[in-house]
Amino acid sequence: MIFLSGSINGSYRAQNIIKLLSDNKINYVFIPYSVLINFDKYISKLLRIIFVLFFLPVRLFYILLSSTVIVLPMNTNIYSLVDCLIARLLGKKIIYEYYISRYDTNVKDKKLYKSKNYKAKYDLFLDKSLTKLATKIICLNNAEYDYYKDFMCDSSNSKLEIIPLVIDLTESFPKNEVDISIVKYCWWGTYLPLHGLDKIIKAFYKSNNQNSLLYIFGDSDEKAKEYIELVSELGLENKVFFNHSYTFNNKKLPDFLVDNFVVALGNFGDSAKAKTVLVNKIVDAASLSLPILTSESKASSYYFDNNVSIIYSERNIDNIANKMNEINSGSYKLKNIGSEAKTVYLNDFSPCSFQTKYIEVLNEK
Repeated sequence: MIFLSGSINGSYRAQNIIKLLSDNKINYVFIPYSVLINFDKYISKLLRIIFVLFFLPVRLFYILLSSTVIVLPMNTNIYSLVDCLIARLLGKKIIYEYYISRYDTNVKDKKLYKSKNYKAKYDLFLDKSLTKLATKIICLNNAEYDYYKDFMCDSSNSKLEIIPLVIDLTESFPKNEVDISIVKYCWWGTYLPLHGLDKIIKAFYKSNNQNSLLYIFGDSDEKAKEYIELVSELGLENKVFFNHSYTFNNKKLPDFLVDNFVVALGNFGDSAKAKTVLVNKIVDAASLSLPILTSESKASSYYFDNNVSIIYSERNIDNIANKMNEINSGSYKLKNIGSEAKTVYLNDFSPCSFQTKYIEVLNEK
């Protein structure tokens, strides 16, 4: 039996872990840390502690009966640490899904506090402790492991397993004949500096955009304001369009992407993290057989070959604009590149590929 530690947090990966256990008829137990109740944050924290303490004997009982504990992605917290301590004392196998670093996210990405702040030290303690207790550490790729290993325990390399991103296959088919005389570029995601969205807009402005349009699908009207202002300053209101209602969850976004055979735009940020990770939107686009324009990262280079399954540009605005000009002039066989990207998706990022690799890790002694 498998004991699942953590909360699902809307994570596709966590959902796919649960699905693979169900599909392979592997018994599992999932006890959330708390029920979702909308209270003041301090009351909610108190209720969570009470909930955890009340169910601690039950958690202990099921961990005792389990052969393996899996810490679900994005659950670097004290509650999963307690589960792992119990499991380690009982000699259980512990698989830790190292999806992101708590320390890196809070200190470097969100800049919530400085590295010497006690909260930062606590975050680093959790990152290192959970990897020290784990018997297996799963990372998405070797590049991201190299980036995150400073936040892990010293013996992390001997515990490392690589299982890439998993993206569900979205069945979307073009409903209309695509107008190939207009190139439609599309970016989607959260408005994080990691993605370099400001560069995309400026590059689009500098490109020969008479026969092209740019669509931006975000998650927040508030966070979009600076980009909307940039579009206005550049006089691109009739060329660049924002939309915050189309998502993969409501299926409006994949339908739009496929129906318009867009050129998907990836990650153009300058940070060390941006130059390392493989962003989800690249795999999303590959699953839909779409051509992708992005800057190369260490992780993307493991899977996608330039001008074969993806189009790479440098990270500067001029080079991005030049690549857009080449695309606009028909220099690339976009359907072929999209088809090759789909092959990469099926081989490395599909639920079937994910399940095969994960079962191998579960079966290891």
